[in-house]
Formats: sequence, structure tokens, C-alpha cells
Amino acid sequence: MSVPKHKRNESKLDVQINAENLRDAVYVWCIKDFGYNKYPKFIKILNSNIEQYIKQFSEADKFLMPEDTNKFIQANYPDWFIKHIRTQLLDYCDDLVVNIISANAIYPRLTFEIDLRRMYQDKAQAAIAKIQNKFNQIINTMPELINRYGTIRQLILRQNSLLKGWKASDVRLRKDLIKSELTITQDNI
Repeated sequence: MSVPKHKRNESKLDVQINAENLRDAVYVWCIKDFGYNKYPKFIKILNSNIEQYIKQFSEADKFLMPEDTNKFIQANYPDWFIKHIRTQLLDYCDDLVVNIISANAIYPRLTFEIDLRRMYQDKAQAAIAKIQNKFNQIINTMPELINRYGTIRQLILRQNSLLKGWKASDVRLRKDLIKSELTITQDNI
């Protein structure tokens, strides 16, 4: 049986605290640093990439393109790209924190409860992988932002190791729960 919420003890969970710190750091990073206006190198890289992109097309395809395609892509690409990446990053950070809180809210006394908790832990680990993947995409697209990524990278690595440790401790807890359930079942027979 589960322990009622009003009888549970409050505990500091490093996984949750680190996830909230990571979320806050990503929010601040998105607000402060994640903009293309501050980075003229990015605009130069973007221009060269667009020219290479347009060179791939045949003359017939180029004929169908509007004359100002290059200017259109230059003007709109950074806006939609940055909004899209920001939205995804912030959603992944929110998913991470919500899944950790959901997993921590379950006080397992039966194996199905520990399995449910494990599902939320897996979702949190998937969110961390998505965040890391998204930052790799950002760094590949805008390499000049790599200097501002250091503290967030450390938080991501720490979060990953904390989640793995938490899941490992739950594996031990699951084994103990299975033993106790078997003992209770054998005593009832």
C-alpha cells in the first residue's frame, strides 16, 4: 500500500534541485544570449550557407525560385529557427522537471508503483537526452555560442549522472519489494 501524502516526509532530492537549476539556467540563457543580432559571425555563416544551398539547385529550379529568395531566407531563417529552438528547449526543460516531480511523488510500496516511478524516471532521462541533443544542434549551427554553453553542459552532465544513480537505487528498492511481496504471498498460502 502507498503511504498517504500527509504522512510522507519532505526530503531534498538532488535530482530535482539540479533539474530546477538546469531549467532556470536554460531559461536565462534563452533570454540573454540566444539571439542572432549580437552575433555578426552567425549572419556571415548563414549567408555563405544559403549561397551554397541555392547552388545545389538546377537552373530550372532556380528559375522557379523568386528573385529575392536569398534575401527572404536571410531575413526569415534566424527568426523562425531561434523561436523554434527556444520553444523546444523550454518544453524539454519543463518536461524534465515535471517528470522528476511526478516520479518523486510516488512513494513505492508495491512493484507496480515502482514500475510507474521508473516510467517517469525514463521520461526524465529522455528529456535530458533531448536537451543535450538540442544544444548540440545549436552549437553546430551557431558555433560562436559554445563559450556560453559551459555551465549548462556541466548541469546536463550532472543531471544525467544523478538520474542514473536514482534509477540504480530504485532497482535495489524494486528487488527488496519483490522479496517482501513474495514473503507476504507465501505467508498467506
